[in-house]
Amino acid sequence: MKLGTMLVVVAVLVALVPGVTSAGGAFDRETLSGLKGVAVVVEPPVKTLELQRLPAETLQADVEKRLRKSRIPILTVEKAEDPPGKPCLYVTVNAKTTSGDTMVYSIDVALKQEVRLTRNGILLHGATTWSTRTLGISDDTNRIRNALVSIVGSFCDDYEATNPK
Repeated sequence: MKLGTMLVVVAVLVALVPGVTSAGGAFDRETLSGLKGVAVVVEPPVKTLELQRLPAETLQADVEKRLRKSRIPILTVEKAEDPPGKPCLYVTVNAKTTSGDTMVYSIDVALKQEVRLTRNGILLHGATTWSTRTLGISDDTNRIRNALVSIVGSFCDDYEATNPK
């Protein structure tokens, strides 16, 4: 990547940091109502040097720990087939080294469920009903992990708001 292009990308990302945007409005939040838990799927990170320091297993453990903190049941992928909607929280973390150890990263978290269209009854598999994303710059993988936990915290807040104990 040319230096000029990289500087523009970095400038845009800096303007976005912390850059968390959430689809977690009232409608999206309501799609969490009645969930009995969620399965968690962490997409394996791109096999680049910077993400070898953040294996999917570490990210999966971070996500599950945050869900447990909010007492949200974690379903195995097989068990997620049982409850209505087959809810699954998908996590994707990508990063690219810009210079030295500095990484530009993106984190996407999306709840996917089965939904049925009211106009014709067609069942859609894996429809995204809640999602959020963040972009950032860091030279510290712990900062990326903390950003992920924060995003999952947004999901937990919305889940708890629609599923009071």
